[in-house]
Amino acid sequence: MMASPVRVSSQLIIAAVFQDEDNGKIQLLPKDVTNEYIIKACSCFLLYDQRTDAFDFSHRSAWKYLKTQFSAETCNLYLARLSLKILSKTQKCDKAIAQKPPFDCIRPIVIHSAGFWFLYVRSLGNKAADDSQLQDLLREFLQPRGTQSGYGWWYKKCHQFGTEIMQELDMHHRYAFSDVLSSPPSPWFLVGAFGLSSIIETLTKQPELDVNGVNEVDETGFSLAIKHHHVRTTQALLHRRVHVRPRDFSKALQVGEDMNIVLSIWRSPHIQQQTLLSTDTLIAAARNWHYRNQTLRGLLRHWPSTVPIQVNRELVMAFSFGYHFPSKLTDSYMRRLLENNRIVVDDEALPLIAADWSSVIMKTVLERRVPKLPTKKLLKLLFSAVRNTEAAEVMVSVLLRHVQGDIPLAIWQRLLTRAAKNARCGQSLVDFFLKDNRKIRVTEKDLIVASANEEPDQALRIFNSLLKHSNRDKVTGALLQQVVKNLKYWSEREREELAQTIWKSKGFEYSKCADLAWEMALESRNAIRLTPCNKEAMPVAMKIGKRRGRQTTSRTRWTAEASRLAN
Repeated sequence: MMASPVRVSSQLIIAAVFQDEDNGKIQLLPKDVTNEYIIKACSCFLLYDQRTDAFDFSHRSAWKYLKTQFSAETCNLYLARLSLKILSKTQKCDKAIAQKPPFDCIRPIVIHSAGFWFLYVRSLGNKAADDSQLQDLLREFLQPRGTQSGYGWWYKKCHQFGTEIMQELDMHHRYAFSDVLSSPPSPWFLVGAFGLSSIIETLTKQPELDVNGVNEVDETGFSLAIKHHHVRTTQALLHRRVHVRPRDFSKALQVGEDMNIVLSIWRSPHIQQQTLLSTDTLIAAARNWHYRNQTLRGLLRHWPSTVPIQVNRELVMAFSFGYHFPSKLTDSYMRRLLENNRIVVDDEALPLIAADWSSVIMKTVLERRVPKLPTKKLLKLLFSAVRNTEAAEVMVSVLLRHVQGDIPLAIWQRLLTRAAKNARCGQSLVDFFLKDNRKIRVTEKDLIVASANEEPDQALRIFNSLLKHSNRDKVTGALLQQVVKNLKYWSEREREELAQTIWKSKGFEYSKCADLAWEMALESRNAIRLTPCNKEAMPVAMKIGKRRGRQTTSRTRWTAEASRLAN
């Protein structure tokens, strides 16, 4: 037990010392057996750590001796046998768990056996099947005999003291153990959760145990093996022609850290591949973005024309996650899947496609949708398209080709305002809207929204594009007040560029907002470079400079700077 990889407490060591492996009897401990007794008997061999309440080897040579004479495999085999023998004595175990004297002294070894017997068996791998004594114990323990003995009794008791077992397990084993306790009392769920491929042969000889049984969340032992990445167990179950549901295949696609389980399912001779494919298959493939393109390439070759693809909200959101890894291949595979197969389009998914997917996919969906999308819904999609951060302009163009009739001017105005918010494609969208549609008017709201853009560099470019098309009366004092509020986190360089953009625009009327304009300019250390080409600016600037205690410049220098900027 000391040579086993599992660290054991002092109570467990004391309880284990007096268990007789040969006859399988549970012996009660003498009253005088304590930590001090163990230390005195093994003073040259063991040390006791009071902080952790555990024994350890006194010297590394002792550990090396046990590793040489008793390998970890030998220790695990011994402990697997001992644990199953102890659990077979259900009456004494019940008294020990209930802490009834004198059986309370062996409670630690009973709890440990209940929580680790399957881990010891799993650690042996295929060699567990070669030990006849262990196989006899497993065959007896796994017999379906209700809750009076064997596995049924163990399952019932684990619900009573499962918390104590959980404390001894690591995080991954706790997760798997909770799956076992939330499932019916069938050993197949334990096989799937912990990967006990070595006992599958024993269980298949018991037809009373249904390998395809499900728990409350519709999981089988096979799906638990997929969930916890037990490749050998899934392959062993497939070899025995276990039933594979479409959701099991989708689960393997989604959680697979490698493609071994997926390929094992796909290549199983007793499985019809077409029965595994559905829209959920595509969703699972999209969520595993490490192998997204490889999976889509395989699905493209084998997808049957009789299975429709439901273009719904879940599918779009799955592909939107990690969409930039790498998008060109994903676009190509998805477009070919949608073009060559029957599709059913859910209208709730279209806004997400417009906002997150590529224009190629949107074009394919709109062209293949039956019936065609009405203009009213297309206009709503335009507002989603202007949020697209990859190719908003192209997405808007695709939607406009399917719009029948004229678009109201109010819609164009609202689209322009929304476009000013786009942190990556805002400038191209603004230029696209204002280039050929002369009826659109730049409003103060558009300029304020542009200044509030998340990316200052993009905000400057959008502001410049808007001011090129604005009227002379649009840059007012009220507008500048709103703009200044949005510049809180801007750098000085970005503020200077914005000020120059405003003052050089045809929409800036200096006489209406001189004071506020120069308050904004004098926030910069280089206010002299921001001098507008207007003679009215000089007296106002000098007046504000004196009021703020700044050093002012002579009228001659202001005039020279203004002339330089004008030229």
